[in-house]
Amino acid sequence: MRRLILAAASLLALAGAADAKAPAYAVTGKLALPDGGWDLASFDPAMRRVYIARSDAITAIDVDTGQVTGKLARAYGGHAAVAINGGREVMVTSGRSNTADVFDAKTGAAIASIKVGEKPDAAMLDAATGLAVVMNAESGDLSLIDPAAHAVVATIPVGGSLELGASDGTGRIFVNVEDKNEVVAVDLKARKVLRHYALAGCDGPTGVAWLAVSRRVLSACANGVAAITDPETSKVQTLPIGQGPDTALYDAGRKLAFVPTRSGELDIFADDAAGVTHVGKVATQRGARTGALDPKTGRLYLPAADYAAPAAPAAGRKRSQARWSRWWSVRPADLDAGEAPRRGGTGQARVGQGRAGGARRRLSPPAPSPPPPWSARRPAGRGASATGRGWRATSRGGRRSHSCAPRSRRRGSPAAASAAPWRR
Repeated sequence: MRRLILAAASLLALAGAADAKAPAYAVTGKLALPDGGWDLASFDPAMRRVYIARSDAITAIDVDTGQVTGKLARAYGGHAAVAINGGREVMVTSGRSNTADVFDAKTGAAIASIKVGEKPDAAMLDAATGLAVVMNAESGDLSLIDPAAHAVVATIPVGGSLELGASDGTGRIFVNVEDKNEVVAVDLKARKVLRHYALAGCDGPTGVAWLAVSRRVLSACANGVAAITDPETSKVQTLPIGQGPDTALYDAGRKLAFVPTRSGELDIFADDAAGVTHVGKVATQRGARTGALDPKTGRLYLPAADYAAPAAPAAGRKRSQARWSRWWSVRPADLDAGEAPRRGGTGQARVGQGRAGGARRRLSPPAPSPPPPWSARRPAGRGASATGRGWRATSRGGRRSHSCAPRSRRRGSPAAASAAPWRR
């Protein structure tokens, strides 16, 4: 059984820390979501929502109230859902239909279906040009969409299996090419590729972030390294991270970058004029490989999953592989001035701690702890199939993580799960 969760990790100031600028992140709670696979997540500051692209729908979470809309709108192999037009609409890339579909953010009503390239995957909104950009993994090109007209205005050939992109704020974006182990600079205004950067030491780049202070590009690589590229010199530095990342996030206000990984750790990097350094890590949960960041509060939201072996089947029947989902959240200390840091079964890491000799260690799920503050009740949709990049659980490979509430409280109605607020 897999239960999808949304986890919240918090940035907590350590009491008596010698350096006031060296806080710690820790997971602070969980919220139950409907079953099924998931891919990328994004944050909409206008609606105060996290959007998660699912195999058959868009899931929306109001981060202030904890209200979950399990199926805001339908998707056909959803990969990325991003807010457009000031948050009034949400666009999702559908890999099975080769479209970018647009819906009303409040009602979920269909507005437009835009034909893009083959196997659209990641998507982003570029603030400098106002364009929505879709990375087409199979056709190897970018579809530039005018959000107001709901139409493709240009297609830029790049080549290779395209993954995520990040903007430097000037109309230039950097796109990872997974099968070529490179990152490509693209000028959206001129509608052309500027340069290809080979990522030495990186295998399978996925998530990417632009680090504004050091003016570097961080590419998260499947082989457990972050490749830091200087676009001016083409030099590449590699730093160790967990295994299997699927995004990279940047907090401009706190000058920190984050890479969540499938192996269950959130790696933290400091962005400084002198360069980029690995300054800490947080134990999260296996499968928490992607996420979204609220730029206002600094809280991160990481979709993950609980796993448990399914019940024994009746005689003559095959074993079920039911899957559930949840997600976690993380928030900074400036939201809780003067509050003592919370400790428990979730991981904590002091920024500045770094890695000991770069040695890799395999993380195990957090130990059981008292019920966290968010209620977690059984969501709708038991038995939904996991698709996309979700880690698949089987009767032999399933892993049980600590529960979010007493067993007696996990058998409520789907409505109760949707109404559960975010609480410390």
